[in-house]
Amino acid sequence: MKHIRIHIIFVFFCLCSLTLICRLYHLQVIKHSELNSMAIVREKIAFETSVPRGGIYDRSGKEMALSIQAPSAYLITGRSEDPKGTLRALSCFHWVDMKNIKEAFQKDKGFVWIKRKLNPFQKDSLTRLNLKEIDFVMEPERYYPNSDLAAQVLGFVGTDGTGLEGLEYFFNKILDTSTDVYPRDFSYANLDPYCFYERLAPYYFYETKECDLFLTIDLVMQYLAEDALRKACKKVEARHGVLIIMDTYTGEIHSLANWPGYNPNHFFDYPKHFWRNRCVTDIYEPGSIFKIFWAAALIEEEMIQTDSLIYCEKGSMKVADKRIRDHKKFGWLSFKQVLEKSSNIGAIKCAEKLGKTRYYQYIKAFGFGEKTGIDFPGESRGILRSPEDWSGLSLASMAIGQEISVTPIQMITAFSALVNGGRLMMPFILKEVRNANGNLLFEQTPKLKRQVVNASTSQQIKEILHSVVSRGTGVNADVPGYWIGGKTGTAQMLDKATGEYSHDDFLTSFIGFFPDSTARWAMLVMVYQPRAAACWGGEVAAPIFSEVAEKVINYMHIPPVEKDLPVRRHLTITAGL
Repeated sequence: MKHIRIHIIFVFFCLCSLTLICRLYHLQVIKHSELNSMAIVREKIAFETSVPRGGIYDRSGKEMALSIQAPSAYLITGRSEDPKGTLRALSCFHWVDMKNIKEAFQKDKGFVWIKRKLNPFQKDSLTRLNLKEIDFVMEPERYYPNSDLAAQVLGFVGTDGTGLEGLEYFFNKILDTSTDVYPRDFSYANLDPYCFYERLAPYYFYETKECDLFLTIDLVMQYLAEDALRKACKKVEARHGVLIIMDTYTGEIHSLANWPGYNPNHFFDYPKHFWRNRCVTDIYEPGSIFKIFWAAALIEEEMIQTDSLIYCEKGSMKVADKRIRDHKKFGWLSFKQVLEKSSNIGAIKCAEKLGKTRYYQYIKAFGFGEKTGIDFPGESRGILRSPEDWSGLSLASMAIGQEISVTPIQMITAFSALVNGGRLMMPFILKEVRNANGNLLFEQTPKLKRQVVNASTSQQIKEILHSVVSRGTGVNADVPGYWIGGKTGTAQMLDKATGEYSHDDFLTSFIGFFPDSTARWAMLVMVYQPRAAACWGGEVAAPIFSEVAEKVINYMHIPPVEKDLPVRRHLTITAGL
C-alpha cells in the first residue's frame, strides 16, 4: 500500500512537470511572435503616453530647459524578410550601433533600438529605407534653448530622462514626472532647518505630474556676467573663472557664471570638468579679499578705530621664522589705509590684536568651514582647521587669506552679511514650484541664519570698502556716478611639486557691492591663473566687476547717485533671451 502511494505521488509530479513544460513550449515557441508583438506595443504606448519632464524658467518666466518630443527608431526582427539586406542598409549610417542590431537578429530578441531621439535628417534617412521592420515612437527629449547660457547651473539629463548634473540632478524628484509623489506626514522636529529637501518635503504633493521650476536667476544678468567673464578670461589666457551676483538682503542668486562653458544639448562633446559648477564645488585660498573679515571683527569688538595707526615695517616682517613681504614698502598706515593699500604686514598686525580664538570664532560665524545650504548638488564645506591645529604662522597666513580654503558661494554669502547690516542669509536658486496650470505649489522665502555683526559695524565696513574703490587698489572697479565698494585679492597658488607658494600662478579676484550705500547687490569675480596680463586682482578682476555692474545698473534702470551726472542710456539685450 505504501509503495502504491509513492507511485501515485510520483506520477502526479510527472504530470505537473509535463503540463508546465507544455505551457512553456506554448508560450515560448507557439505564441512567441504574438507575445513579442504585444510587448512592443505596450512599450510603445508607454513612451507615447509618458508625461514630459517639468520645465525650468528664470525669475521672469524666460525658458531655460524644456521637454520636446523627438522620434526614436526601433526594429522588430520578426518582421524582417531579409535580415542581411536590413543589416546592409543600416550599416550605411555611422550613427547606428550595428553590433546591437546584429546581436538582436542572431538571438531573435524581437525588439532592438536603432537610435533614440533622432534629429530630422536621421529620421528622414531611415524613413526613406521603407523597411516594414523599422518603426518610430515619440519620446520626450530635454532641450536647452539658450545653448551654453547657465549650463553649469542647469546641468543636463541622460537618455532615460534622469537628471545627471546641476539643478536637473538636484531637483530630479520634482522634475521627473515618471514617479508618482504622494502627500505624506512631515515633522520639522530634529531636522536641520537649512536642509532644502527637508523644507520642501511638506510640498511633495502635486495636482498634476508636470511641475515647473522658477529660479532666482535673471537670464539677462546671467548673460551679462558670462559674456564679460568669457571675454576677459580669453584676453588674459586664464584657466577658468567664476562670477556670482547675489541679492545681499534675501540671499537670492541672480547670476552664477562659469567659464569655460558647454552646451548641455551636446554635453558629451565637452570634457567632464567643464560640467562642474565651480562656484559651489571648488575651493580656493582667497587671498586679500579675506582681509575684510578680521577688519569687521576688530570693529565689532571695538578694538580699533578707522584712523588708528599701524606701522607696516617698511614692507618686511618676520613671523615664526618666516619672512613675510609686502607688495610695497609701507611705513605708517591707518587702519583704513591698510585695507585701501592691501598691506599684508598691516593685516597681520591687525589680526594679531584679535588672537587665534576670537579670529576663529568670527570666521566660523561668517559661515566658513560649513556648507551654505544652497540648493545645488556637490557643495563643498571648504577647509578651516581649528586653532589647536594651527602653527605659529597660521594666524598671520589666514590674515592674508592663506591656510584657509573657501568656495566662491561661501565667500559672497559672508561678504553679503558684511554689507547688509550683519545678517548672514542662506543663498538659494529655486524661487517657486508651479504645476502645469500655473498654480503655486512651493515658494522659497529668505532664511536668516544668524546676526554676525551689528549694523554700525556693517556701515563702517561699507565706507572702508568704498574708499578702497575710490582711492585704493580697487579703482578699476569704479562705476562713475554710483557708490561702489569692494576689495581686491591676489592669491599665490600652492605649487604641489615644491610645497611652496608659486611666483607664477595666481588667483585674482574682486568682491564688491553696488549700486549705492544700501549695497543691494554683491558681486564676486575670480579669475584663475591669468597668463597674458598683470596678475593683480585690481588689474584683472576689478575691470570685469565694473563692466558687469554698469550694465546691470543700466538694465535695471537705476539713476546715478550723483544727481549732476547724466542718466545712462538704458541697456537693451537681444541675444535671443
